[in-house]
Amino acid sequence: MAAPKVMINLPNLLKAYGGPSAAVNPHHDDARRASSAWLRGYHLLSEEKQALYECDNYELLASFAHPYSGYDQLRLLCDLFNILFMTDTITDHQSHDAARGTCNILLAAFRDLSMDDNLKFSKAISDFSARYNAMTQSASASQFAAHAAEYLASVVSQARLRETKEVLGLDLFISHRRDNSALRLAFDLLEPASGVTLPCEVYASDKFMDVYLAAVDMIWLSNVNDIYSYPMEKAMGHEGYNVVTVYMKEFNLDVQAAFDRAGREFGDLWNRFELCRLELPTFGEAIDLDVQRFVDGMKAWVVGHLHWCFETPRYFGDMKDSVKATHMVVI
Repeated sequence: MAAPKVMINLPNLLKAYGGPSAAVNPHHDDARRASSAWLRGYHLLSEEKQALYECDNYELLASFAHPYSGYDQLRLLCDLFNILFMTDTITDHQSHDAARGTCNILLAAFRDLSMDDNLKFSKAISDFSARYNAMTQSASASQFAAHAAEYLASVVSQARLRETKEVLGLDLFISHRRDNSALRLAFDLLEPASGVTLPCEVYASDKFMDVYLAAVDMIWLSNVNDIYSYPMEKAMGHEGYNVVTVYMKEFNLDVQAAFDRAGREFGDLWNRFELCRLELPTFGEAIDLDVQRFVDGMKAWVVGHLHWCFETPRYFGDMKDSVKATHMVVI
């Protein structure tokens, strides 16, 4: 017998930051058309599945998250977002062994731009990586490759967790989600998108990483398989890998109480982000300006992501406007 449906009051995360609506990059329409055509050219999905995929408008997330980037930078960002969501689309229903095979090939494509295999998706990644490397510094490219490896390893691990139906403890889950959300990959593109290059000493700063991880945690917590996506994941039977389920198990909560806790955690993270950015050390005037631009970029990412969740039908379908207005959803 199917479990009875429950009406859930979602936390109002848009209220947490108290700011205006997110800006959309003025190059959005052109970048979206180009990126969609680029991905479609690899024929990764059937026509029907490709049309459904494009309805979710992942390029709009790029435009919300990077409202001030130039066209070339935004186009690269749109391509990355399409790569990440297509990886999710392809591996989401694969077995552990199948996901491992897929991700091994994709990782090889990130590392070796000259590789030639029969997986069309790897050709798309190689093309993207060549354009990314041409736009950024070698140190940043090395960091991006390392983050790609961590992300793909977590995708394989997630497939194993689906098979075993294992629910991770909270601390391990948070560590895993930081990789699985691919946000470090996305943040790597903040440098070329913002026209800055941060030296290694910035990333080695504990204070900077406090700000950085607060932004990462706000984004995966609000979405990318957690608060806003829980109803969709529940319907697919994938809710085991979700912070709501982790909270229910870790703290013996019902589902509404778990959502409430997640909302409070998001608010705490927002406050931590704003406080820690005021405590950043100085690295020299020129570097400090670049750091502030990068931090502003992370903030735009958090805010833009929240708005995109209610612009795409990916999570709430035709009910997205109603859910945004009422924050009530049936699961």
